[in-house]
Amino acid sequence: MSIFTPKLDLRPASEMRWTTVADIIRLREDTRPSELLSQGVVHTMIGERDVFFISDPEAIAVILKRDSASFPKAAVQQRLGYHAFGPSISGTINETNRRQRKALAPLFGGSVLRKVIPIGLEAAQETAKLYARTDEIDLSRLARRLALDITWSLFLGPGHYTPPSPKVELIFDRLLDLPKDQGIAQATVLKDLVDELIRSDRFATIPKENPVSQITCPKGLGGDAPLSQAEIYANAVNLAWAGFATTGTCLAWGLWVLGQDVELQDKMRRELCQGVSISDTLHALYSEVMRLWPPAPDALRLATRELIVEDYKIAPGSMIMVCPYALHRRRDIWPDPDRFDVSRFLKTDRPRSPHQMIWPFSGGTSRCMGQAFAWKELVTATEVLIRECRIVVQPETAAQVGLKPGVLIDPDRPLMAQLERIA
Repeated sequence: MSIFTPKLDLRPASEMRWTTVADIIRLREDTRPSELLSQGVVHTMIGERDVFFISDPEAIAVILKRDSASFPKAAVQQRLGYHAFGPSISGTINETNRRQRKALAPLFGGSVLRKVIPIGLEAAQETAKLYARTDEIDLSRLARRLALDITWSLFLGPGHYTPPSPKVELIFDRLLDLPKDQGIAQATVLKDLVDELIRSDRFATIPKENPVSQITCPKGLGGDAPLSQAEIYANAVNLAWAGFATTGTCLAWGLWVLGQDVELQDKMRRELCQGVSISDTLHALYSEVMRLWPPAPDALRLATRELIVEDYKIAPGSMIMVCPYALHRRRDIWPDPDRFDVSRFLKTDRPRSPHQMIWPFSGGTSRCMGQAFAWKELVTATEVLIRECRIVVQPETAAQVGLKPGVLIDPDRPLMAQLERIA
């Protein structure tokens, strides 16, 4: 089965026109040099600043994981997060960021993770009922709506599934109607969602171990990792956006791919009906989805120590743009890199190169705190949807889809599909 997989048409470094570091903060076809698809580093000067674009797997492992403290988030990236959300984990750096991560850690522990599956089951069942009534649907809208529904119950609610009220539904619709690349506008609408959480007294239903439960307390959250009231509010907005945008986009791509491979979809449905786990297959499928369209396609870091990459010496003070999108499509690392191939990540006895690594959630001190939550949500939601519905994407419709990169890698148009309810 041939699956259409849109890609970016990256341009050579000689065609780039970078004037400030702000020019590279967003992934665009004219901001990432195409040389990264075949070599590990590209160097340029922006003003008087050395800037290195990196797709070398060993260097990325050092920067994002092994010694991430020596390569902290760049201030320009932090300012962008602050502009969108305020003083949240996306809008802070250094000790403030570490304190916030410690305070928010209970949200991503085992007791909360165990709630993802029951909430995801109910939310996905409601989604299947809602969308199977229509002849044709946008999988992006379905997936983002479902991801937001789960986040609303898990992180901004009582920890069990609660259908959104009519007022919340209106906020959901406003959010879903916005262009996918309008992150600031999305954050503004999500602030309205958090305001409704407060106005409706829903915050009072939130378990006490969740810091958001203290969102109306002027003193904020106490303890050895305190949060101010403003920080709690900002992180509530940040959590809502992460669930809606990052997990929702990944789910949309996964459902769209399955819609192009009805044979694989039917096989997984039969296995589900026979009581056979399809978790390994879905982990492989979403690993391949995140290889091609990573939720965190790049990361801007500041070098605080020297690093040697290939023939380049990266000095302290240099800016480093880590490019997982390019690494994931390097022709010398991934055979036929633009082809969707679930078998790349299936558990087999076939040895894989240690360089065949993916970095969908960044890593180290700036890693996505919700990655375990995202995996459970993706698997649970997909199991329910393919058990209840057959997703069909027409080849001619799929072939029209391109990419609209920005903070995320979004499709440039709706991901249209038919959703056929299984009797």
